[in-house]
Amino acid sequence: MLGPLEAYDAEHGADPVPTLTAFLGENGARRTTAAALHIHVSTLHHRIGRIEHLTGRDRVDLYLACAVD
Repeated sequence: MLGPLEAYDAEHGADPVPTLTAFLGENGARRTTAAALHIHVSTLHHRIGRIEHLTGRDRVDLYLACAVD
């Protein structure tokens, strides 16, 4: 399930898995996650949208994938 994110990271050096892990660790709290990652909330919003687009999955599926990985 995380394969598309890992492939995107390999091509673009974007680290989507750590972004996703932080986001899910903060229970989807965008401001808290953005602060923890030292990025703007808009940047986080864009990254989460890209993650959802690349995987075609919702947050619950992504949470479970990160928990297992």
